[in-house]
Amino acid sequence: MAIALLNDSPGFRHFTCTSTYHRFLQLKITDGAKHLVENHGGFGYFLVIAKAQEELEKQSFQHWRLERMTGCFFGITVDDGNGNVLCSMRVELMGFMGDAVRLYVIDGTVLLPSEY
Repeated sequence: MAIALLNDSPGFRHFTCTSTYHRFLQLKITDGAKHLVENHGGFGYFLVIAKAQEELEKQSFQHWRLERMTGCFFGITVDDGNGNVLCSMRVELMGFMGDAVRLYVIDGTVLLPSEY
């Protein structure tokens, strides 16, 4: 059974570009990414992304995949966009409202794939 991507839900379909870049710690985030943080409990996920940049900052393109494992535990896999895994981890994210989401981090900017 395929996991439903939060990106595919009606609340995300209109994010096809961004009008404003916002700040989240050292990251820039798009309107769609900000929507994920503010309306779907994405704050903890973005803290993980920000912290990981200490090791991944030299990788200009990062494809982040978050999938619920059980309860509030999630698996995260980061690859270079060509399927080469850069890192993976298991995290606990309280309050995240989805079972799976995909994001890109490009040169320090977090965006939804639909905003690419």
